[in-house]
Amino acid sequence: MNMKNYLLFLFVLLLIEQTYGQDQIILDENFNDWENQVFFEDPGSDNPNNGIDILSLGVSNDDEYIYFNFNFDEEINIQNDNDLILYVDSDNDSNTGLSINGIGADLRYFFGSRDGIVTVNGQTKFVEHYDVGLVTIPTVTSSQFELLFRRQGILDANGFAFGSTIRFVLKDNAVSSGDTAPNSGSYVYELTDKIIEYPIYSIDPALNTTRILSMNVLQDGLFDINQRDAIKDIISATRPDILAFQEIYDHSSEQVKNVIADLFPSSDWYHGQVQPDIIVVSKYPILQSFATDGNGSFLIDHPARELLLVNVHLPCCDKDYDRQQEVDKLMAFIRESKMGNSIIPLEENTPIVIVGDMNFVGLNRQRKTLLEGDINDVNNFGGDFNPDWDGTALKDAVCPTTSYPGSITWSNRFSSFGPGRLDYIIYTDSQIELKNSFALNTLFLNQDQLDEYNLNILDTDNASDHFALIADFDLGSIVNTASVNKKSVQIKTWPNPAKELVQISLTYALGKKAEIVMVSLDGKTYRKIFNGKINQKYHELDFDTKNLPSGSYLIKIRIDDKMHYRRIKIIQ
Repeated sequence: MNMKNYLLFLFVLLLIEQTYGQDQIILDENFNDWENQVFFEDPGSDNPNNGIDILSLGVSNDDEYIYFNFNFDEEINIQNDNDLILYVDSDNDSNTGLSINGIGADLRYFFGSRDGIVTVNGQTKFVEHYDVGLVTIPTVTSSQFELLFRRQGILDANGFAFGSTIRFVLKDNAVSSGDTAPNSGSYVYELTDKIIEYPIYSIDPALNTTRILSMNVLQDGLFDINQRDAIKDIISATRPDILAFQEIYDHSSEQVKNVIADLFPSSDWYHGQVQPDIIVVSKYPILQSFATDGNGSFLIDHPARELLLVNVHLPCCDKDYDRQQEVDKLMAFIRESKMGNSIIPLEENTPIVIVGDMNFVGLNRQRKTLLEGDINDVNNFGGDFNPDWDGTALKDAVCPTTSYPGSITWSNRFSSFGPGRLDYIIYTDSQIELKNSFALNTLFLNQDQLDEYNLNILDTDNASDHFALIADFDLGSIVNTASVNKKSVQIKTWPNPAKELVQISLTYALGKKAEIVMVSLDGKTYRKIFNGKINQKYHELDFDTKNLPSGSYLIKIRIDDKMHYRRIKIIQ
């Protein structure tokens, strides 16, 4: 092979690697897909005036979007309280746009003020996130961010678009002589042809799973004439088993249940509510509920095993302190529930799923508390703990948005804040397996998908500013007493509800010490039922409830220092 052909061969290899060797970028806060992208390093510690130190910038693209990755030496909020400016020479022509560092910046975007300027044919126009298709992730403070712009379709009347070669500069304008990357000149990037690859999800429920839907329906939207049909379309298309709603202020959970029952009349539906706006509707009985600062915890009697569903709506906007207090208190409740000390004591290994509109738009500290049990105000809410049953952090589902390269759950074109991930599904991954998840945005579905699921392309826009979050969980096999490990203790209480007599059966507890008491939901002991050693393989006992007031109670059963709980309702 002669030198000319060899160089041509190397050029082709380089082109193939740049075009096909790069991973598809997905805005999901998992930065592993940036490992094979083009990166430009900026020399460290080159901001003498204590501004932001820009460490590196990454860039990538596909046929629809151009992506950037920013790395800093400190945590910032990309959409607030900064003076970062991105200058992009979109046509690689220094004679057009604003002259800076040897380029002609046709696009200038000011992240802290959430607006920008584009220049086309000598004309300038102010723009916001919607005009340029800008999305930045995460919405909380971080030292690393990923973002995208649309390549085409930007300000169609002005003809602005990203060309095949761009140059760009990132500058911190907060202080005199703030950091600029690069320090002189600009970075150059050649855009490639690469068909976009979307994350994998299924609108149909995964087999043998329980589907949970979480949705902020925007001010009772389920009953608003302009929103309700779109919300019903979304619910009908996704077919959830458990629905967690936020922002239903003026209607009861029974009214919401009736709407769901009309959509799915073949199922029985149960409902629960926590003021001011939290409602859960479920195919499975709701055994108990508890409120913490307007966030609701619901114990659900699933056929496979009991499930604690926590439905959350945290304060929005700049209320970092209030959000932190609420997540501290919520996680303290979960800690005490796991220890058997709350109004909803949990049996060991009870799955926990936390869903809702978290409004995480400020300090990352609040999200850290929710995922890791790292409580901020330990004086009022107690110490830190590991929230999953295996001693680890909870798992963040990070649901992909349908037919979109990111995990976006909120969008409002009329807000100065760009789209972001404000809604979450978090769970104990030691106990249940996530099989499928997505955030439904009908605007990005093709016509075949819309037709298949009887959806309208504007359903998401008409329903709410939040997308519906969907997760399919495998909660485990339905318990069958014939298949239970013969070495484990089996406990049964019946009837429920009970009128005069409650019976308790302990199986495979021979030789074990047992203590059984009946308590009210506020922890008051009403009756000591049994305290002693089990002398029979099958041990049954009963107790009289005639003198107990009507209401719900807990039967606490301690066997060899392990606590078990059974809930029972007394009717007189």
